Formats: sequence, C-alpha cells, structure tokens
Amino acid sequence: MRDVQSDFEAWAEVSVLLLGQPAETSGAILWQRGLTEIWPQADGHWTDVLCEDMANGRLERIDRYGELCAHELWRRRQSHPAVDFRQAVMRGDGEAVSASQPEASDGQPRADFVAQMAPPLPAPQPPLLHQQETAGPDLAALSRFLKAAREASSWPVQRYALYWAQLEGHPERAEQIHAEHGLDKPEVRRHVVDVWNERFERDPELHARWQALVAEYRAASANG
Repeated sequence: MRDVQSDFEAWAEVSVLLLGQPAETSGAILWQRGLTEIWPQADGHWTDVLCEDMANGRLERIDRYGELCAHELWRRRQSHPAVDFRQAVMRGDGEAVSASQPEASDGQPRADFVAQMAPPLPAPQPPLLHQQETAGPDLAALSRFLKAAREASSWPVQRYALYWAQLEGHPERAEQIHAEHGLDKPEVRRHVVDVWNERFERDPELHARWQALVAEYRAASANG
C-alpha cells in the first residue's frame, strides 16, 4: 500500500472516500486500510499543502483533488440518482435530499460540487470508533478560492480598473470592496494581483489603458 504521508495521490484517494461521511463510516474506512493511527497526521499535512498551494497560486494538486472528488461523487451517484449532493454540502450536514442532480453538458461528472452520500460499510467497527472524527480539507472553501481567483484573473480590464479605482477612492471601505468583488481572501487577492502584474509586464499598452481607466473611474466617482 502506498504511503499516505508522503504520496499525495494515495492520500487524496482515501480522502475523497471520507468527505461528508459520519465519524463511524470514516473510521471504518480508515480501519479497513490500516490508517487509523497515521491518518490525522497525514491528513493535516496534505491539507496544509493544499492551502499553501492555493495561497501561492499553484493549482495542479488542487485541480487533481477536485477531479478525484468529482469522479467519486459521480460513482456514488450511479447508485443514488435522486440525491442532490450540492444541497447536502451547503447544509454542511452530509445528509441527502431528494432532488435531481444536474448533468454536465458533455455527460461527464461535474467538478463544481463537493458532498456525497454512500451506503454504510458492512465491515466491523474498531473499538472507540464513536470517539473518532475525521475531516478532510475544506474543499468547499478551496473551491471558492479557486473559482474567485480564476474569475478575477479573467476579468476585462475595465472590471479590474473599477476594482482599483474603488479601493483608491475609498480605502476605508477596502474590506467591503474586496468582498463585493469576490476577493475577500488575501491569498486570492495576491494571486489575482500577480496574474495582472505579469499581464501588464507583457503588455505595456494594456497597463497604460488600465491606469487611464482607473483615473477615469476615480474622477467620475468624485464628480458624481
């Protein structure tokens, strides 16, 4: 068996089985694989790695984790076609509700939802299993970070200029402005600024246009 402490893929394959599961089911999954003792440390390590990846704009592992989650949820959905997993994760309770799960246009499993329901495992439960709780990475939060970073990185230059004009014109409202534009997380803002700065370095004309738009929007705000 691969080492979940040093092998990201091995950890991720187990982690997606645990997402949204009650403590008893999660504990049984780990016990069957002989991971009960080492899982907390491994899970904490890779959760930190994913968060650090997001903060630094490294998306390969995050994207891969999302793919594994989507595949696992799609697999489970074949046995539970009437379950709307998105509503379950929004509630945060892991319970299923009766609804139709939307299909992607190409018929492939969707990667923009994270929650699942699975039938109980028939395996015996280890001692003190009721005391054990497991929690994978906050994939919903990571997904929000990723979505916000990608959207802001692909804004038209007018939108990015408006964002900065508002910040420069109303620094006392900075947190509110960040939130209004979906950039309330510092790590997302850092990634977006880095992307735009790199774009400006490659295209001085775009940079000049952005600067002119910022000045124009600030003047319009001051006059109106």
